[in-house]
Amino acid sequence: MKVTLRGWNRHVFGHVNHMIKELEQRIEWVEFQLQSGFDKELEMELLVAITELSYWENNEEIRLAQIAKKKWLDEGDHNSKFFHAVANMRRQRATNASMSLPDGVELRTVEEVHLGAVKYFEEFLNGIDTSQPVDLSSIVSKIISNDENEAICKAQMGEEVQEALLTIPRNSSPGPDNLGSAFFISCWDIVKEGVVEAACDFILGNTLPRYYSSSFIVLIPKIARPKKF
Repeated sequence: MKVTLRGWNRHVFGHVNHMIKELEQRIEWVEFQLQSGFDKELEMELLVAITELSYWENNEEIRLAQIAKKKWLDEGDHNSKFFHAVANMRRQRATNASMSLPDGVELRTVEEVHLGAVKYFEEFLNGIDTSQPVDLSSIVSKIISNDENEAICKAQMGEEVQEALLTIPRNSSPGPDNLGSAFFISCWDIVKEGVVEAACDFILGNTLPRYYSSSFIVLIPKIARPKKF
């Protein structure tokens, strides 16, 4: 039994890394071919390769888990180097090494991907919308009276702004300046004037400084190993 298991591990299970690398190369090649035009057979080949890659990656995780369990029994807390290696491997697996632009240009280095992403989304977000908005005024009933509209649009008093601020949970996510609602609530006597003035400018439709709208943009892929922005 032991001899059989050793042979199976040497010739089948032991080739996990080789299979993963081979499948990743196959997937990359098929995806490149599909960029030039859709082909049903290539699409099916891609799905099969992705399924096989998932299978072999699962085998690799099982193998690492077994090694981790053995090293834990043998070394206790002294095997942190191994766990760092595992974490780095998973991080590398989740990192895209290349991306493709709409014109077919392939970005292969981290710097190229970074600059390509910045340029792509700058053009995307600064593009001019040529579509015409649909006029829905004929089907929207006038529910708010003129007096109510004036009350909504008038400048807010400090007490109203503070009341609204207190409704924001203290542990809410902070902005780019790393200041959350807990800071503004605790330091209200200091920041009150500036916050109320900013709220009034917003209500009155005044132009706000550009940094008011600064935010974090996080790109979260919705598919495995995305190749395009």
